[in-house]
Amino acid sequence: MKGNMADKAESKNKPPVKKFRVGNVSANIWERETEAGTFYNVSFERSYKATDEQTGKEEIRSSNSFGIEDFGSLELVAGMAKKHLIAAVTSQQQ
Repeated sequence: MKGNMADKAESKNKPPVKKFRVGNVSANIWERETEAGTFYNVSFERSYKATDEQTGKEEIRSSNSFGIEDFGSLELVAGMAKKHLIAAVTSQQQ
């Protein structure tokens, strides 16, 4: 189990290998190398502006939840991520 936890900690420090953005919605592709091969995960994020309650300053925040108005952008970045991953996996298999 220790090795698994170390792998998770290490992958948290690595930046995504690819990022796609449409409007305020983004898809981040994460790569994980293991003895069994390379694996990929995709995370989706929505950014928004909010006012800090303590300072009153506007700041950019992010969320992993989406409203119906975000679905078009979410669909586009998901499609971009899918195409990228298919190409990456296909090139690994050759």
